[in-house]
Amino acid sequence: MPLTEEIRMRRKVRLSSVRYRLPLQVAKVLRLCRGDSYPICPRCECTLEREYMHFCDRCGQHLGWARFDFAQVIDAPRKHG
Repeated sequence: MPLTEEIRMRRKVRLSSVRYRLPLQVAKVLRLCRGDSYPICPRCECTLEREYMHFCDRCGQHLGWARFDFAQVIDAPRKHG
């Protein structure tokens, strides 16, 4: 691998690790049929166990909560059975 390609790869890895440290705003909430609601991680789209966590427990993304009051509410599909 040429030196310039190696440098580009290192920069790419470094930038991707820095992006996890910058907070992404939580903008979606999943509402279950029984009334419980869970915030959704903006990076991995998994539900979070609690509101106002500093980091996603699955992907490690730093979370921002400044606009959480205006989050989009998504109703979970109901199971028929």
